[in-house]
Amino acid sequence: RQTRNGVYDISQVSEAIALDAYTTQLLNTANIAMYPVDARGLTNTAFDAIDPGHKYSPTYAEKERRNLANQDVLTTFERLAAGTGGKPCYNRPVLQDCFKEALEDSRDYYMVGFYVNSKTTKNGWHKLQIKVDEKGANVRSRNGFVFPLPDPGQNRELDMNTAVRSLL
Repeated sequence: RQTRNGVYDISQVSEAIALDAYTTQLLNTANIAMYPVDARGLTNTAFDAIDPGHKYSPTYAEKERRNLANQDVLTTFERLAAGTGGKPCYNRPVLQDCFKEALEDSRDYYMVGFYVNSKTTKNGWHKLQIKVDEKGANVRSRNGFVFPLPDPGQNRELDMNTAVRSLL
């Protein structure tokens, strides 16, 4: 979050990162792939930096700050989608295509299953990576799984405690 004087307040960054990881885990547990859509359409960060009340064109630093802020949004979309096996959609003039592609993407898929030895597998989050030998094949998958599956009642209590204590 940026303050009025242009300084970033990072006091809640660790909480935001923890909530982000928790949300990704919940989506993966529910077998939900995220398809974030940037409703801004095409963006021109140099144009966004122009201030009509300002006599001179924006400085290089102002343009770069806008460009970095935009890149942060796009990187977040990519990370969220990659974490759940989805696909981000940004820099598109027609949002309808984003939704169409997401629907088409869900029509064809393979499900990979495997057994986990409950005696040797630790509880918690486990990273997962899928690879194929086929040239030209495109593979997207979630980036991990929770073992054992969490109790919904326990999640509800954790959600309520987080909401009550959260500064965000």
